[in-house]
Amino acid sequence: MKSELFKIFLTSGLTIFGGLFIYVIGQLISKFFIEPIHKQSRCIGEIYYSLIFYADLYGNPDNDSKEERNEAKRKLRGICRFTYGNNIYY
Repeated sequence: MKSELFKIFLTSGLTIFGGLFIYVIGQLISKFFIEPIHKQSRCIGEIYYSLIFYADLYGNPDNDSKEERNEAKRKLRGICRFTYGNNIYY
C-alpha cells in the first residue's frame, strides 16, 4: 500500500515537473529566438514602407519643401535608431 502511494505521488510529481520544464523551455525559445525574428521582420517592413512613402522626396529633392524633407529625415533616422537600439544589423 505504501509503495503504491509512493508511485502515485512520484508519477504526479514527475508529470508536473515535466510540464513546468517544457513550459519554461518554450518561453525561453520564444523570448530569445522567435520575438527577435518577429521584431526584425517588423523593422524591415517599416523600412520598406518609409522608403517607398518618401521616394518622391529623396528621388527628386528640388520639388519639395524644407518641412517635408525634415519630416522624411526624422522618420528615416528614427527607423535607424530603432534598428540599432534593438541590435538588428544587416
